[in-house]
Amino acid sequence: MKKFLMILSIGFVLMFAAACEEDAEPVAIVNDEEILEKEYELMVDQMVDQMKQPYKQQGMDFEGEQGEMMLEQIESMALETLIQQEVIIQQAEADGHSVSDEEIDEKFEEAKAGFQTEEDFEEALEENNYTEETFRSFLADELLIEAYLDAEIDEVEISDEDIEEAYEEYKKNMEEHEDDPEPLEEIEDKLEEQIIQQKEQELINEHVEGIKEDSDIERLIND
Repeated sequence: MKKFLMILSIGFVLMFAAACEEDAEPVAIVNDEEILEKEYELMVDQMVDQMKQPYKQQGMDFEGEQGEMMLEQIESMALETLIQQEVIIQQAEADGHSVSDEEIDEKFEEAKAGFQTEEDFEEALEENNYTEETFRSFLADELLIEAYLDAEIDEVEISDEDIEEAYEEYKKNMEEHEDDPEPLEEIEDKLEEQIIQQKEQELINEHVEGIKEDSDIERLIND
């Protein structure tokens, strides 16, 4: 079962530095492995892009003092996200997990099939600062993390009480926005999926924190 790695309530999209200069400065060191500034900058940019619309809907923007505060929060989250990614990859490799070229090829072709033409796919890679080689590296990391979490995180079980509580919370939110809630039977599957994701994320966060405690982590910025 696929694990949902969502760090700090944001959909966690793995990042890979597309073009790290040899003299690039590190922003953190995890067990002697450097996380480079280029990776950090790419993660910050992606998080800003992801959060602009939700923030706008809440009447917030990235201008002025408010914007500076939000950017500082995102920069901190970006660094921690990269650190968590690195400790998971290191632990996965230490435990003997690996990803085959065939698995990477299959994932690559799946991604490519989502575009109408090869040109569209290549444009998407370029827009996201990927070459084909670095995108394959990204996929390898993604598959490695997924394999590790599948092995380490137990299957989540939910009860009727969990669903009832989630539905009551849903109805409360709908009423606050003066909207009519849908019947439980129409959204039960969606609620169940959300509960599973939330419980899985709690287990993942707890597990990753344990790995971090056993790791030598030096943060070179945002301290």
